[in-house]
Amino acid sequence: SVVYLSPTDRSVRYQFQSGQINTNIVPFGAPQLTVGDFLGTRAILRYAPVPEINNFPKVTLFGIGGQHNISHYLPGLPVDLAVGLFYQTLKVGDIIDAKTFTLGGEASRAFSPVTVYGGIQYGTSSMTATYTYTGPSVQGLPHNSSISVDFTGDNKFRATAGLELILAAVRLNADIGVGTVTVTSAGLGFGF
Repeated sequence: SVVYLSPTDRSVRYQFQSGQINTNIVPFGAPQLTVGDFLGTRAILRYAPVPEINNFPKVTLFGIGGQHNISHYLPGLPVDLAVGLFYQTLKVGDIIDAKTFTLGGEASRAFSPVTVYGGIQYGTSSMTATYTYTGPSVQGLPHNSSISVDFTGDNKFRATAGLELILAAVRLNADIGVGTVTVTSAGLGFGF
């Protein structure tokens, strides 16, 4: 495995020796279960175990969090306000171990069937990439060298804006998060 770090744009590029991944972006979908509303609080659980396929290692995503609606403490507001926290881990075999924690606030306003939302978030992230280099010896790196690299995320604060479309039991959403790193996401949900 080779990890490329460019000091000019600080991007990270992964290329596994067998060629499965050679990219600086890896899309990933995860199922999420949201249970609530109990006294304005809902619990959130994410879990996605992906078994080992050929030479691609097992992938496990686990996340847990919660959100609490604080609008009922502040009657008469034109928007709904909520606070939440979330913890998530992502493991890719023995190669990648990543952890994130976020704490944030969100405001939303419904204009049936569309809800507009935005918020601010504080978060921390870390990742350890560990692998064995099995290529030929190069520039002081011997064959079968064990390599471990630790990363800490630069993105501490970010702002998010998005839309949710509710069509009966189907919910579609898309948003953008802007901080040190810009993140776009979309979702499909079912529920009432």
